[in-house]
Amino acid sequence: MDHDKLQELENLATEKLIDYINNDGRASKLFQENYEEYEFLDMERSHIPFNLWLCCDYRDQSGRGFVHRLIETDRNISPIQREILLGKAESFVTILEIKDFYEPYAVAFDVLNHTEYRLLEPRVSVILKKGDYLLARVGKVLSSVRMLGEVNFIPRSALPYLLREVIRRYNDTDMTRGDMKSFLKTNSLFLYESYYHTAYENHEPDEGDMLPIYDEMDEFEEYLSLKSSQEGIERHLSNLIELYEYELADDGASLKDLNKVNLKEMLQDMISEKFITTPLMLSSYFSTLREYLGFLAKNDKTYRRSLAELQSLSQERFRYVKEILRQNRLSQGDPLLSIRLREIDYKPTNTYLDDFDRFLLYVYETPVGLAENRRTIKRKDLNGLSRFLDGEYPMLSSRRGSTGVTILDFFSKMGVDLKLLRVKEGQLVVTSRTDEYLGLSREDKLTMHLKCFWKSGFIRGVLGVSLADARRIKKAYLQITRTTTSSMYELLELSEAEEDHAAHFVRLLNFMGIVDQRGWGENFVQTPIGRLARAHFLEWDRPTRDKVIHLKQYKTNK
Repeated sequence: MDHDKLQELENLATEKLIDYINNDGRASKLFQENYEEYEFLDMERSHIPFNLWLCCDYRDQSGRGFVHRLIETDRNISPIQREILLGKAESFVTILEIKDFYEPYAVAFDVLNHTEYRLLEPRVSVILKKGDYLLARVGKVLSSVRMLGEVNFIPRSALPYLLREVIRRYNDTDMTRGDMKSFLKTNSLFLYESYYHTAYENHEPDEGDMLPIYDEMDEFEEYLSLKSSQEGIERHLSNLIELYEYELADDGASLKDLNKVNLKEMLQDMISEKFITTPLMLSSYFSTLREYLGFLAKNDKTYRRSLAELQSLSQERFRYVKEILRQNRLSQGDPLLSIRLREIDYKPTNTYLDDFDRFLLYVYETPVGLAENRRTIKRKDLNGLSRFLDGEYPMLSSRRGSTGVTILDFFSKMGVDLKLLRVKEGQLVVTSRTDEYLGLSREDKLTMHLKCFWKSGFIRGVLGVSLADARRIKKAYLQITRTTTSSMYELLELSEAEEDHAAHFVRLLNFMGIVDQRGWGENFVQTPIGRLARAHFLEWDRPTRDKVIHLKQYKTNK
């Protein structure tokens, strides 16, 4: 079925649903109830997300929405209308990143659910471009996935703040109620509240600041109209706004001040801060800067120097591309392990990952002080952080007293080694990678933690042992976990490790949900995640071989 016919059918079904809601009489009461909680409902155009919430997300005490009640009471609804309405009832609001276009489809990545969609959206490439972030409702219309209702652009500068609000709320929610998709379904008004707050209140420039920019862009748009397509013009104008917000807005400068900017430093910062995340984005910004500086240079020779600098940088673009690819490898740990982990849901591991997210969010807002040796968190921060976590992480007593460091010091080292945290002036602070990490799927996060933990250098640091001791502990663990139940005595005997070091190693595996151990020194068993991880531990420890056949070797073999 073509898009226009599909749109017509959807409109007819939606009109019938809206008529039913209006006749029901509860809409005004529901608006007043939500108006007290969500400030954005006082803004212009807020009726659109509210009406979509009424049509798609509202559920009464019996768990039914207006769609379900309409289907029950109206016998004149056709099978096609019924299917369309049920698709609306299953739709949800999420954050999308536009990846590509294959007319009539747009490929979009769901940042919160880690899913890719082929959206039936003909000619949408005229409005959108690759790399755009959207707050949109996704749902099925018969057999096609589409964006339903209003679509909102998310400024790149606002995205980290919006993600933080959503993930914080998600982590504070009772996780027994469902996964991220269920959370989004029941919290769509919260998403719009957070969107309007971050995108408009905190990140919209004052009108007085923006007027000169628009005047400059009008002149540039007129210049482009003689040589570019409408799609190209819109892409250049969008890029200019983003460059302005990134480099010039905070200093009260205008676009014409680009000749005062060190373009090399700006590009390096944009890449390191994840403003530019793909080679295509880099190429797009190069193209826009070349067009705009060329436009300015026609009337003012002082811009020729900046244009020449850009040309020189463009000739080195492969170096920048290499850095972009290196910077954005965050989730590329072990794709096979990530896929397999999707099938396993284990509560202790989920709690561990959620608490690590809470730890990052705490550091996000409040830099955490470290002791002078920079290895342990100061006591005043330990107390506040401990109340922030949901899981239980007892450091059981050994013959020497307390075994090992706290879970928070473990989180600290894990965060630093994953390059999500860094030490600055004696404090833990987040890095540019933290926002991206928080948006990853559970299985990708766990894969990163497992790969980091299994490095001998990490075990050496967290246990305070030599590299040789760390390797022996790992080797002994792999040997004794061939059977269902593993013995602490065997781990000590095979690894020749001190008792506290071996016990602490197992305790950390227990925190992560890799093994299940009831008490210090007791035997332990691998969990379902532990059994899966063990196969990958073995693979990661296997020495890599050079797969390149050199010319001399090839001739010899011939």
